Amino acid sequence: MVMIMSEETKGEERKTIVIRGIDTDIYRKISEISKRTNRTIGEITTQAYKVYLALVEFGERIATGALETIRGISETLRRIALSPVVRDLEELSLSRKDLEIVKEPIMIIGVKRLVIEDDVTPELFEKTIREIIDVEKIEVPETLPKIMVLSKCRFVKKLEVRGKKPT
Repeated sequence: MVMIMSEETKGEERKTIVIRGIDTDIYRKISEISKRTNRTIGEITTQAYKVYLALVEFGERIATGALETIRGISETLRRIALSPVVRDLEELSLSRKDLEIVKEPIMIIGVKRLVIEDDVTPELFEKTIREIIDVEKIEVPETLPKIMVLSKCRFVKKLEVRGKKPT
């Protein structure tokens, strides 16, 4: 049995939490990731919880539909599970050229600053971005509707819309 005790303060309210029954192999893997990425086990665990909650919420949205929708859940979850993931970056800038080579919609997780470049169209964004999870700041051009972007976001702290650049 592994017990995690954590007490952290980084401007956010945190408290000591004990979690019993954590699988030893899982804890060891999280600990290795913690050392490799220079992040605390608490930060990594919090991010894992956020991803889990976002996926549960996504599953709940699907399950509220009719029986036909429920039959499609396994296929949808399979596609999500097979989605390429971009994760754990300080900054990521995505242009039309970057997104045009994407074969399956991608998930973006744990990026501090995400910039969607001005040349990305709403159609390309919709087609290539599946979910954006645990991002501190997203910058998008004014040509991307905020609702379109936000509908793909979970645990995003700030969305900033850039105006057109003067010519």
